[in-house]
Amino acid sequence: MDLYGEAHLIVFARLPSAGQSKTRLIPAVGERLAAGIYRYLALRSLKHVELLARQHGCRVTIWFTGADADAMAEQFPGPWKFQAQSDGDLGARLEYAFEQEFARGAHKVVVVGTDCLDLNATDLVEAFARLEESDVVFGPAKDGGYYLLGSRCFDGRLFRDIAWSTPQVLVQTIRKCEFLELSYGLLAERHDVDLPSDLVGLRQQLQQEDSRLLDTRPGRLSIVIPTLNEAENLPATLSAIGPPSDRLEIIVADGGSEDATHQISQDFGCRFVLGPNRAQQLNIGAAVSTGEYILFVHADTILPDGYQALMVEALRGGCIATAFALSI
Repeated sequence: MDLYGEAHLIVFARLPSAGQSKTRLIPAVGERLAAGIYRYLALRSLKHVELLARQHGCRVTIWFTGADADAMAEQFPGPWKFQAQSDGDLGARLEYAFEQEFARGAHKVVVVGTDCLDLNATDLVEAFARLEESDVVFGPAKDGGYYLLGSRCFDGRLFRDIAWSTPQVLVQTIRKCEFLELSYGLLAERHDVDLPSDLVGLRQQLQQEDSRLLDTRPGRLSIVIPTLNEAENLPATLSAIGPPSDRLEIIVADGGSEDATHQISQDFGCRFVLGPNRAQQLNIGAAVSTGEYILFVHADTILPDGYQALMVEALRGGCIATAFALSI
């Protein structure tokens, strides 16, 4: 049985643009790097899409927004057909794209985004295989949405009245399937990169594949300070650290303070990121850091004079981690 006869694959993408791409990452990494992360993820996804198309002859169309076809082709070179997305929310745009692909003769249509760090060609192969036995197939994302959706029949109601960009997207769409009496299957759960907390896994991947995006600067020290309502202690801690500079980056990783912690951080020139708990605060702070060295400091800790030289000297001596003795 030919799984790919009249099979169409849609890639939903946008032009990587500073200030317009990965907007929820911008507070943590800035506009330029957020756009670079988006382009990296999109190119990574398209490698797997191209592999599927080359091996199985599947029709591929990049449905885009934020640019024209020439600009998209410049950013994403390859054997792609480009088509502009329609207006409206994500549901309206998905509905129109599916409708058009089925009108072109597709018997199976699968759509993927460009946010999934773990997407691979095997997921795409399995998605089309599942449509032999199910009306709809989902690739669940860890954030409650989906990184992939496929169908072997068109019903625009599947995309309507969904709370897009919320953790309820997958559950609500599955309920739509049940209401419409459409059978469905689930692929393996994968990881989208949308929030600062998602940068931890991304950083590990970038260290292996494209370390240029990390913008790590030799000789720079990144200090990560986890906080939660530390307005009383933070000024003294920051004063002992010294002002940020080309060789010193200070990242305040906050757990949702309700006092002046944020304002104090801004006044001192620190970067400010949010994490839901202490472990995530530390991980997110490290993930967005740009220093060759990272130092984690409690918000009520006064570092000794010459701390930078002491730490760098210890690390250059061959050890992979060092710590200062604590005095209460």
